Amino acid sequence: LVLGLFFGSRVGEVERHGATLRAVAQKIAHDYPGIHFVVPTLSHIESMVREYLRDIPDVHFTVDNPDKPVLFASMTAAVAVSGTVALELSVANIPHVIGYRVKPLTFHILKHLI
Repeated sequence: LVLGLFFGSRVGEVERHGATLRAVAQKIAHDYPGIHFVVPTLSHIESMVREYLRDIPDVHFTVDNPDKPVLFASMTAAVAVSGTVALELSVANIPHVIGYRVKPLTFHILKHLI
């Protein structure tokens, strides 16, 4: 099994979602021994992403990789933050989960509307 982890492309996305993606990776690594993680990232956020995943086993990073179809073909599934990658994963027919964290005020308002 190969799970893609997509932290986003901006520093703010990594800061907002990094801890959650780390927790997901820890849980999956625990529940599925032998799983491999593929983590596409960009050079300007690479060190942050590596820090979040520093003690997760079997993590393989790819930095500034322009060949997304080949990369996606290696994945069994993916977990990603909301963004363009959601559409790209859908087009590539990769099963995936998209996460998005809203600000507390937005959550409070939406909670009462839903």
